[in-house]
Amino acid sequence: MKLIANEVNNNYFREILELVPSAASIDVAVAYITDNTLFDLAIKHDKPLNIWCRIDEGVSLDTLSVLQKCVRHPKCKIRATYDYLHAKVIWLHGVGCYIGSANLSGKALYDNIELGVFYEEGLEFANFFGEIKTFIANLQDYTSTILPDDLNRIQKIFIEMGNSRDIENIEYQLRQHKKKFLDEWNKLKGRIFANQKTPLHKISKGSKHQKRCIEEWKYCQKILTEYADIYMAEYKRPAWVGQIDCFSEIDKMFDWYYGDYIKGDKKVEILIEEHHEQNKSNPDKKMRELFSMWTALKEVPYAEISESFATRTPIVRKLLSKKNILSLSVKDISEVVVNCWALIDHINQFKSYEKLGLDSENGKVSKEIKAEQYAKLFLCDPNKHGKSFLEVLNYFIWDESSPPWEKIWECTDSNSKWKYPGIDRSTLGELIGLARPDKYPIRNNRISRVLYALGFEVDHF
Repeated sequence: MKLIANEVNNNYFREILELVPSAASIDVAVAYITDNTLFDLAIKHDKPLNIWCRIDEGVSLDTLSVLQKCVRHPKCKIRATYDYLHAKVIWLHGVGCYIGSANLSGKALYDNIELGVFYEEGLEFANFFGEIKTFIANLQDYTSTILPDDLNRIQKIFIEMGNSRDIENIEYQLRQHKKKFLDEWNKLKGRIFANQKTPLHKISKGSKHQKRCIEEWKYCQKILTEYADIYMAEYKRPAWVGQIDCFSEIDKMFDWYYGDYIKGDKKVEILIEEHHEQNKSNPDKKMRELFSMWTALKEVPYAEISESFATRTPIVRKLLSKKNILSLSVKDISEVVVNCWALIDHINQFKSYEKLGLDSENGKVSKEIKAEQYAKLFLCDPNKHGKSFLEVLNYFIWDESSPPWEKIWECTDSNSKWKYPGIDRSTLGELIGLARPDKYPIRNNRISRVLYALGFEVDHF
């Protein structure tokens, strides 16, 4: 995270625009737009661009000129509101997101004392980007699509209104003359913005972010389940897979695809966005291509896959069974940790071995030792509501009072009694799939990234 305060700390808002060529696509939700620097770069580098802004009686003719240029870019979509929007958000997908005080104006870029923050995309800020995604998704309800003809007519009205205002000398005459154009503007405004919602200024039982997260999890479960059925019905599984359950096979299929076809020289967030842009028009085709590539493999791509089928899946399934889960020892918990990709990935994010109480002077420490230390230090104490790690897992995996897509919010919301420190959606989604492969697919961050890269509209947290 970087604080952007222009001259105050020598981190300038305009430096963010230099990152545009690296972004896979761009969302701009900014109330007032008068500078075209960002948009010129997006058009020059052929980036998909979504603009969310306001067009009201105080709109600048400079804004309309910028939007006129953008709307001609084939990959640009403009949505606007005539009121309410006051946000300043620039999301460079795959790179990072700015949120702060700066509008897109020359003064904001070069002169003003602005204050904002820039978050780089990555696991560290996964929750932040989830909420930004919710914010962008909900702008759809409060804005309306602006077409080239709309901009032409708006611009014509406002130019004429501006010229008329210049020649009026008496305030009363000015208001009367202006009324003619405002009446025309109000009619046009009523047509363009007819279907957008108005903020209701009330508190709902569940936030829009909560509702979107629950629906997104349900949607992803549906995708994984339906394509598992398609795979089993229409494709011949490789002989070396053996009798492993389908969801565990798809987990390793995605692991193989991620390592061989997505990872590369660029930052992984950028690569995933680029794959998504290429595939989002037909994710079904891409998923079936993956199935065909996998079933064509004559032998196991690497030994870790066979080891996972033979040990990881059955070990975790036994430990997390309904009869065993609440009585696991620390050693048992460390076995769960070492066989859970999401937890090992979480541990690997630690910046030093010291956080695990380990000495790094003797070289690299094995994942087994790190898992044991993590279990001892971080998974033995209850959370602030008195719930143990095993109680939280038991609730998420085995409690039938509500489906997993509702419990995923309960178990990750910081205010919930079921939230356990360090245990996120990736861990819970993986462990429920390993524990109950007859009913639920495995869903960790790697699975989510591959689905998104294949073109599906899922969160990759």
